Amino acid sequence: MNGRANPNEGIRVLEDFVCLAIPNAAVLASAAVEKWSTDGIKVTRLSFPVRSSFLIPCRDVLKANRADLDTGKPVQVKLSRQGYNRQAIATIEADQSKYFWINKESEPTRFSARLRAAALALHESGCFGRYEMSHNKGLLTIRKVAGT
Repeated sequence: MNGRANPNEGIRVLEDFVCLAIPNAAVLASAAVEKWSTDGIKVTRLSFPVRSSFLIPCRDVLKANRADLDTGKPVQVKLSRQGYNRQAIATIEADQSKYFWINKESEPTRFSARLRAAALALHESGCFGRYEMSHNKGLLTIRKVAGT
């Protein structure tokens, strides 16, 4: 693990994850995760999913409700009730087709598959900027953060 101090960025750490004897290890091993803290805010770069059963429902809802999303109204995707309740603010960048950022420190293999699929659906739909995303009992809510 390598780290360097920078007064403008706080502390930045690059961690490489090595996966051995794990199904889909090639997918996991290819993801380097950057974490840093600026003014006490933890940030983690996560890779978009390679495949997800949650992607199509997210795409469909974003396509049907794009105008609402663009004006800051929340849009909701109904999914199965399984899965942990989670919340994060994701930053989706137009020039980054493999990764997105979340506002928390997170182990990449433990981050919500539902929120990861929503991030990819946002990118594929041309929705860039910061989005608040949450999953609670099968209801995935996505809202554009004001000013982004």
